[in-house]
Amino acid sequence: MAAVAAFAVAFGFFAAGRSVALAQQNEPDSTATAPPPFKGERRIFEAMRATVDLQIPDDSGSSLGAQELANVAEAAVRKTDRLLAPLAEDSDVGRFNRAPENQWVVVDSLTMTATREAARWNQATDGLFEPTIESFKRLYRFEGRQATAWPTEAELAQAKRLVGLDKVLIDPVGLKLAKTVEGVSLDLGGLAKGLAADLAAEALRSLGVRHALLNVGGEMRVLGRNVGLSPPGPWTAALKDPLGRDVRFVVKVSERGLASSGNYERWFERDGRRWSHVIDPRTGRPLPDVTVGATVVHPDSAAAADALATALSVMGLADARAFLKNNARLFPRGLEAALFLKEGMELETVWLSLDAAGELTETRP
Repeated sequence: MAAVAAFAVAFGFFAAGRSVALAQQNEPDSTATAPPPFKGERRIFEAMRATVDLQIPDDSGSSLGAQELANVAEAAVRKTDRLLAPLAEDSDVGRFNRAPENQWVVVDSLTMTATREAARWNQATDGLFEPTIESFKRLYRFEGRQATAWPTEAELAQAKRLVGLDKVLIDPVGLKLAKTVEGVSLDLGGLAKGLAADLAAEALRSLGVRHALLNVGGEMRVLGRNVGLSPPGPWTAALKDPLGRDVRFVVKVSERGLASSGNYERWFERDGRRWSHVIDPRTGRPLPDVTVGATVVHPDSAAAADALATALSVMGLADARAFLKNNARLFPRGLEAALFLKEGMELETVWLSLDAAGELTETRP
């Protein structure tokens, strides 16, 4: 199929020297001029069951070289992976999951940071961001794009006994975790990639870095601008179309955290419908294909954007709108969110923009 030239930015947000812009475009024309080569260190590797892409420009602002800085950022990502892997025998989370009830498990300060961040967004979203839903996930078996196991309501009710962060004791002073119910499992994957990007960014900032992009499986923390390009400008990321068409959404962002959740990669079909891999903690069922994706741009944190993208996908548009209006105090520097809604075989994009004064605007390009 012939490619068509990209069309202009549909909507955007610009304030205080920082920017977010989202555009929709077709597959790029093969005859288009290639962008100039990136000047710096680009490190691509596998971690956290995802592809990690670290981009450190030569003119990062630090006195250290881009390759040495990439080593520092990579070490932060790999440490996060090592500590938070839910099934690994030697990870903090793996040890917690295998521990019996009422037994304290001493964890690293990074693991405690991740757990407390998960608890913060669990409370803020009334449990719609829920890191203890493993008992629900175990009830489903997926083969290709089909579900070969579909639990009964009785099985869901049994599994629900093990769901709820109120069943996890958190001792931030002693760096200890414990479960009050045997069988409760913790999975911090809903914000772990975003947290890894944040920790890599913080490590770089401590070394004087002002410009870098840390992309951990699509969850991104952006520092400054892309000075590795000529002329310098915002960093650019392409989001896959949740409906699998030859369309993509391009985000241009500076000094932000960004994360997406939805049907982009993991989905299945049942009873003639498409379902997401995201589980609704209220029902234990996968989400139907109504809100097929959400992208959140946070001014300070990829981990927060990661957790919120999951929660907003579960909420849907009406509840997401109400949540942002009622919880503006949580976002003193504002928040940007794009919700992708399925209308038949078409995709409607709704952009929610919460400013620093707590005013919410809604755009439908």
